[in-house]
Amino acid sequence: MDFEVTFSSELEAFRKEVGDWIDSLHLDLAHSSNPNDYDDADWDKKVAFRKALGAKGWLYPTSNPKYGGGGLSVEHAVVISQEIEKRNIFGLLELGGRVIAATTQVFGSEEQKNHWVPMMMKGEADSWQLLTEPQGGSDLASAKTTAILDGDDYIVNGQKIFVGSQHVMEYGFAIVNSDPQGARHRNLSYLIVPLSAPGVTIQPLYLLGTTGGEASSQHKNIVFFDDVRVPTFNRIGAHNEGWKVASVNMELEHGGAGNISEDRNFARLIDCLNEITWDGKPLVQDPDVRESLGELIAERETHRLFGLRNYWMAQTKQRMEHEGPQLSYWTKSRAPFYMQKVQDMLGHFALQRDPKYVLARGFLELAQRNMFVTVHAGGGLNIQATIVARRLGIGRNVREEAASLE
Repeated sequence: MDFEVTFSSELEAFRKEVGDWIDSLHLDLAHSSNPNDYDDADWDKKVAFRKALGAKGWLYPTSNPKYGGGGLSVEHAVVISQEIEKRNIFGLLELGGRVIAATTQVFGSEEQKNHWVPMMMKGEADSWQLLTEPQGGSDLASAKTTAILDGDDYIVNGQKIFVGSQHVMEYGFAIVNSDPQGARHRNLSYLIVPLSAPGVTIQPLYLLGTTGGEASSQHKNIVFFDDVRVPTFNRIGAHNEGWKVASVNMELEHGGAGNISEDRNFARLIDCLNEITWDGKPLVQDPDVRESLGELIAERETHRLFGLRNYWMAQTKQRMEHEGPQLSYWTKSRAPFYMQKVQDMLGHFALQRDPKYVLARGFLELAQRNMFVTVHAGGGLNIQATIVARRLGIGRNVREEAASLE
């Protein structure tokens, strides 16, 4: 199975077209490891760029043109991603918007598809995920936030935590308890909640790590619902059958969509090892450093290939089994190893934000703190290992099937 991307002359011509178009916009976006360096004007530029990409079909380049996708090949999508990253543009999409686009195509009515999917694919709106609750952790099915039917509306009460970033999206995609007396897994629904609706309160939640990695943020949030009215039209999937929708949501969050982004922190590490000298020689020439670097290169290449494989499988509609949670498990289990190797090679410099000693403009220090988020967000190691086992049929007579993303 060959999922490595190669670039033809036609694709290189497309690369020039994409690069020239992006440069013509004169984006001049801030790129800093300090979230305080970003202001509302920077965010407005990103939103404008998101909409411009959406208008060309390049925000969801391989998706159905009927709903605003580009209808392009996987190779074209990789080119677009590379050209955007090359210009240090990150954080254009929240996972919630991608989940709405995917789940609505699977579970939505034709009317819902025509309303919600183009809105997301064209970049006209985006969405947070509203999943985790104070008592639930990774147990998504334990949702206590209630959504009780009242005519053509749901009345939503409760709270979600560890949500989003400092910039509020237009919507939140929420799993809710729509039948408090119902059986577990058969009492849940999925709602698209306008975050500007009366009764929604958003409170900042400040943590050790900022959020979003490259697209750093000052905080996450707690979202409170106090008698929020949400139309039944905003429910994706049937009433009390939200666990089926959750399967698609979790497949996306657990690595099923894959990853084609470059590891820019690895490139920064290499630069630092070449710049720092020890006994008159670049640190990268030290035998112990080279041994650690070799181990890290092998780890990162495995991670890259897992991500590329999953992206190729998802975009070419290959049947997936354990591949999504396998990537997620690898990412989470190797994050501490990765950061420890960085510390081993750079010493206390890896933990510095002092302007006198800081390396890579603070991105490596930011990565150290965000490592804890990487390990726990979206389901911990035990969750990923359990899903892999079920997909392989270990401990059960019937294998668990992966959810289809379209």
